[in-house]
Amino acid sequence: MQFYYGREFDAVMKIIAEDQEEPLPLNWAIIVEEWDNTYWIVWILLLWILWDRGGDDFEIEHLNLFGWLQDWYG
Repeated sequence: MQFYYGREFDAVMKIIAEDQEEPLPLNWAIIVEEWDNTYWIVWILLLWILWDRGGDDFEIEHLNLFGWLQDWYG
């Protein structure tokens, strides 16, 4: 995601770092221990926004993510 959506990636990492009071770059081992529904919602919303904005390009470039999102979203 960082490669394709650098600006969005940086913004989300900053939000998570501030929320968890963790320095950047994030230590995901710490974040995952405290992972809760809020981050899952953020993750799903972010993917949906990128899919909505990117349309067919998102589907082609990110086949696995699109498939997962399509299965979840219906």
